[in-house]
Amino acid sequence: MRIQYPRGTEYCIVRPANVYGRFDNFDNPNAMVITSLISKASSPNNNTFEIWGDGTQIRDFINAKDVARGMIQTMEEMPNQPVKLASGKGISILEIAKIIVQETGKGCVLTGENVGDKKRVMDISKNPIDFKPQIDIKEGIKEVCSQFSTG
Repeated sequence: MRIQYPRGTEYCIVRPANVYGRFDNFDNPNAMVITSLISKASSPNNNTFEIWGDGTQIRDFINAKDVARGMIQTMEEMPNQPVKLASGKGISILEIAKIIVQETGKGCVLTGENVGDKKRVMDISKNPIDFKPQIDIKEGIKEVCSQFSTG
């Protein structure tokens, strides 16, 4: 039997929420929620972009920069239990769309189809490290949208 990791190796389990950021995959249909919506809204051929569902689904989003910072903090502290890297706050897909509309000037269209779980938000109150994200969702989306306007 081959042991991949030597005995005594320290490791931590990190579970990030829905991560988004400037270098995310914007290639629909493989993109995640925020980058998929930004990609749709940034298309020069459309005045509107489509949101699957009624927009009431609530998710927990975290910027990739906060995830990187949280992973470094986790490695420095090496807790003996899993760490959740998340905002701990839910935001509806419709609220995300409104932020994107504000940044891109495009309208959005709801399909009305019920898509996915109604709510998925991580509880970070019992995390073994004192991690708080620093990038607000509006600030993060604005940064991601800006890459389309600058090329």
